[in-house]
Amino acid sequence: FSAPAISRVGVIGLGLMGHGIAQVAAEKGFQVVAVESENRFLDSGMKRIETSVQKLGAKAVKKGTMSESEAKAHFDATLGRVTPSLNRGDLADCDLVIEA
Repeated sequence: FSAPAISRVGVIGLGLMGHGIAQVAAEKGFQVVAVESENRFLDSGMKRIETSVQKLGAKAVKKGTMSESEAKAHFDATLGRVTPSLNRGDLADCDLVIEA
């Protein structure tokens, strides 16, 4: 048995669990489609992801495991892999969809 390749992950709901799932998937290199039902929830979830990635980057810089430029590149790459959407139809091309 061979598992199908997964490159695009959909996450429905960017609340406490959903934003973390979307963030980790993006940090691990997956393209992520993050879907919410209302713009205010989408904005709030994306802000959570941004804040979390920034905090983790700052912590890594402080520990000496990442330079400032590496932390910035990690932030940009991670957020660049997340496509926020209000349209569940955008999940059609996802290899895996998680409802959180």
